[in-house]
This record gives sequence, C-alpha cells and structure tokens, in this order.
Amino acid sequence: MMRDIKMRFALLILLATVLGACGAEVDQPAWPNGPTPGGPSNPTNPDPGSSQRPTLIQAVVDHVTLPENALDFAVDFGDGMARNRLGGLFAAVRAAFPNMKVTDMEVALVERPLLLELLGSSTLNDDKARLIGYVGDRVAKAAENLSTDKYTISADDPGLAAIRANIRQGRVDAGPGRMTVPLPDDKTANGSVPRLLGLARTQISFDVDLVGGTIQNGVLAGAISVAAVRKNLMPLLHEQLLKLAAEGGELQRVLGRLFDLDADGTITFDEMLASNPVKLALSADVDTDGDGTADAISFGLGFRGKAVRIEHDLQ
Repeated sequence: MMRDIKMRFALLILLATVLGACGAEVDQPAWPNGPTPGGPSNPTNPDPGSSQRPTLIQAVVDHVTLPENALDFAVDFGDGMARNRLGGLFAAVRAAFPNMKVTDMEVALVERPLLLELLGSSTLNDDKARLIGYVGDRVAKAAENLSTDKYTISADDPGLAAIRANIRQGRVDAGPGRMTVPLPDDKTANGSVPRLLGLARTQISFDVDLVGGTIQNGVLAGAISVAAVRKNLMPLLHEQLLKLAAEGGELQRVLGRLFDLDADGTITFDEMLASNPVKLALSADVDTDGDGTADAISFGLGFRGKAVRIEHDLQ
C-alpha cells in the first residue's frame, strides 16, 4: 500500500511541475466596452460558422487549478459516469499526505496562452451560443491608459470549429467538441518548438463576471489520446523527472526505485514509460470513437480568466 502511495506521489509531483509554476495574482480589468446584461455591446468579428453572432466575451485563461480530489473537475463523457483519471491520482496524494500543498498548486499559462471567445446574442440566456478556443500570442501588455492586454491568434493555432454553447444566467456550458490546449514550448538547439495538446470530447463551463471583467469557476475537461500523451506529455515528464532526481536526497532515492528499472543510476525515457506509475497514468478510460474500447485518458482542471482584446486582423 505504501509503495503504491509513493509511486503516485512521485508521479504527481512531476505532473504538477510539468504543468507549470505557481502563479501570482493578476489585475482583473472590466470587459472592454461591455458587455451589458441582456445583450452584447461592441460586437466584433463574428465567426463564419456561428450565423454571424456578435462577440460577447474575449478572454485569456491566466490561471489553472489542479484537482484536489477524485471528483474535482470530473465530467460525464456520455456513459453516465463522471471521470477524471488524472484527478484520481491527485486524490490519492491528498488522502495520503493531507499537509502537502502539491494539489493546491495554481499555474499560469504564459508561453502559449489559451484564448476564449464567446459568440452569442446575450450573456444572460442563449441556447445557440458558440465558444471558440485559440492558441494565442500576446501583442501588447496593457498600459496604464489601456483596460486590457491585446492578443493575436498564433500561426500555430489549428483553426478548429466553434463549440456549441448554452448560456443560462451568466453560466456558460460548452461542448462536447474538440479543442487545442497549448503546453510549454519544447526548447531545442534550433529554438522553441510549440507543443499543442488536442482534447477530444472537450467540455468547458464557466461563470461570467460582468462587473469584474473575469471568468470564474471554470472547468476545462476532455479526453487525451494515449498517443498524444506519450508524444507531448511524456517528454516533459521525463525532463522534469531528471531535474528532480538530480537534486538528491530522499526524493532521488524514491524516484530511482520507481523509474530506474535496471538500477544503473540513470532513468531513461523507455524506463520511465515502462514504470508502474506511468503505465497507470496511461491507462485509457474514455471511448472517443464509439467502438466500445477506451482509447483516451480523461482529464479535467479548473481555470479562471481575464478580459483581453483578440486582434483578429493582426493574424
């Protein structure tokens, strides 16, 4: 039992490190030029696939909250059961180590921001709204005389279609659909290479704070293909694992027992993939293609955001 707890604990430290570093509080400006309750103001750049609906909200996801228990940010992927496999791992840590703060970590997205644009007729009630997620690039940071930061859509954005959304009393529920989530860039000798993670069966929900100009109580959940996890997340995990092991001490000994399978003092990428913690994390639990076999891994997290301006004409 203790060996299993240690394995999960070590993996979760690494996952938390991969997802980012602790973020500080940020200024929260009001929505630029609106919107006002009951209807939009400043409608700009309607999406072609949304029946020319005006833009209600433009925001950047600036903080992410990792799961603290097995049901945190879990969603139903169509079989009547709420799932968040990686969240279950965080729950094991919380139960075994109640004083640890790993599961309370909030991380900031800075290299490749996730932008959200809500299209519809009203921020109060609209059952035909659309939500679009973009991989963004910051154009300019807000100055004292500006209300919001400006962003443009990155050339790396795959241009996926808008997700259907329902707005009820300021609560937005969108999905299921597909969305691309940016990860920290891969730093190579030839420069930075973007890492983009595709989410199938994506579901997003959040509250709109019209006065404060923020998105609150957000949940972003989806299913990640096993192949995508291996390609995009596992190299990050291996990189951070080696950094932590190099610090020495008890953590180094625990990580060595878990991942250095041939006990030669070096944790290779293949050894990490063959280890019990990683095999556990790569166990699929969502069927995304309807063939009756799970082929992706459920994952959900919380988020909040702030108002920005998305400059479509600067693409």
